Amino acid sequence: MERTTLEVPELPPASGSPKRRPQRRDQILRAALKLFHERGYDATSMNDIGAATGITGPGIYRHFANKQEILEVAVLEAGARAVEQVNRVVDQNPDPQTRLRHLVRSFVALAIENPDLTVMGVRERRHLTPSTRRWVDRYDRRHRELWEDALLQTRKELTPDEAHVMVRGAASLCIGAVGGKTPLDRQALAGLVE
Repeated sequence: MERTTLEVPELPPASGSPKRRPQRRDQILRAALKLFHERGYDATSMNDIGAATGITGPGIYRHFANKQEILEVAVLEAGARAVEQVNRVVDQNPDPQTRLRHLVRSFVALAIENPDLTVMGVRERRHLTPSTRRWVDRYDRRHRELWEDALLQTRKELTPDEAHVMVRGAASLCIGAVGGKTPLDRQALAGLVE
């Protein structure tokens, strides 16, 4: 397999004061993503996000310049964590079958841990800046290629087109499964989706 690491995104400079409480910033990110997922990005206001975090809408501006920055930061920070995890899986698993199993497991785990962000990355991508959207597209493409490469090495009877369809289907299944309401706990859901 050609060894290429995924590129870590460049995070935008932080708005607001560096003296602000980082836990409040994280609380705003989580609340905003939940609202974006439930209501949609366009239907969510800064006042809605403030109400969900127990601060006034204008108080959010101490942490973020605007609603788009909240989405951008959430996507890029999660992207940086995902890249580190995928690169670690590739580095530690030279066997294609084991590598594929661990790539799937890490993808499912990240999706289940961040269902709001997982859905937002698909549904609200149009609201990202062009540079962030290009990074997300490159990440998605390279991540799928890693799966496809491992799958083709494991299942020699598959054509590249068949592997491509299988990987896209598996990723879509995962996103669909974690994006909806379910009575299953995380561990049961992860086992089924994997």
